[in-house]
Amino acid sequence: MISVLVTGATGYVGGAVVRALRARGHRVVGTTRTPAAGYVGATLEDPAGMVAAMSTVDAVVHTAFPGTADGAAVETSAVTAMLAAAGDRPFLYTSGIGVVGPTGAEPVGEAGPLNPMPWLSWRRNLELATLAAPHGLVVRPGLVYGRAGGLVLTALVGAAVATGVSAYVAPGTTAWPNIHVDDLGDLMAEVVTRAPASTVLHGVTGESTPKQVAEAIGRLVGNPLAVGLPLADARKRVPYAEWLTTHQRVGSSAAATLGWRPCRRNLLVDLEFGSYRDLLPTT
Repeated sequence: MISVLVTGATGYVGGAVVRALRARGHRVVGTTRTPAAGYVGATLEDPAGMVAAMSTVDAVVHTAFPGTADGAAVETSAVTAMLAAAGDRPFLYTSGIGVVGPTGAEPVGEAGPLNPMPWLSWRRNLELATLAAPHGLVVRPGLVYGRAGGLVLTALVGAAVATGVSAYVAPGTTAWPNIHVDDLGDLMAEVVTRAPASTVLHGVTGESTPKQVAEAIGRLVGNPLAVGLPLADARKRVPYAEWLTTHQRVGSSAAATLGWRPCRRNLLVDLEFGSYRDLLPTT
């Protein structure tokens, strides 16, 4: 058993990591933006507070993000301070497949070329800083879904519920890698407790297209006819329309070397028949 600090422990991804670590018998120390039972009140805007929360742990999993206009600068400052304090303890940085950037037809693995989306160059810089640390680790999740959550999917479902129509950016055939939040939690628990220094892994278990997702959401809300819109029109009706036009095929076979075995239902099934039914209005 080891002691692990999880930043953003009550968040969507952080909560999954906490569950996975505890299921493996590890002790969890968590930070939260607002005080919560069993957790430390600390924010990324206060790097010294984050460093103080690290004082009694053996490893760190960083999942918190400030979510403000200056979020990149805030996170950069906090991660820089935490990396300096981590020493040779494992430090896992949660990145994203946006760092990989647009791809071709063949999946890009962890050692493949990177073409970060322009607005994510700061995240690639934090990856490099993490990997330069004595025991830095990086996981790049795809679109995270499950437990009726995820910023993109809840926005898409909400828009479909509000309008009665599930829309997507035509033609909607771009590849969209994804992972269930609990499979991601399991992966990150394995990485922080077992992976060697400088490990980079893609957290991806499936792939779908925006059209498939829109159709599943349409069936969820009771209108199976999804509507494809030109990008100019979609910007007004489809959340995150620009991001949905990026084609990404990402491989994740390296994660299996840690014994990671994802087992949750796929994205389309969960959307139509699973947890996202909780987002429908009750009558």
